Amino acid sequence: MIVSPSASTTAGRSEQWKEDVLSNMAARTWRAGRLKPGMHTLAVHALDPGVVLDRIDVMMEGAPDYYGMPPAD
Repeated sequence: MIVSPSASTTAGRSEQWKEDVLSNMAARTWRAGRLKPGMHTLAVHALDPGVVLDRIDVMMEGAPDYYGMPPAD
């Protein structure tokens, strides 16, 4: 017996949501634009229980792209 979920279980969900569920992750990019010099605060608020924030990457304009820790000299 083969049981397949009905299409209605994802009715109203975006293609992005479906891809995120299949990959078990969601990555988003947000551009802050030019910020004034000084300290800034990024606040993250949980909207749903069970969501795990794995990491936040802050990339400065002109800086090299790294994944994880920068390479050792």
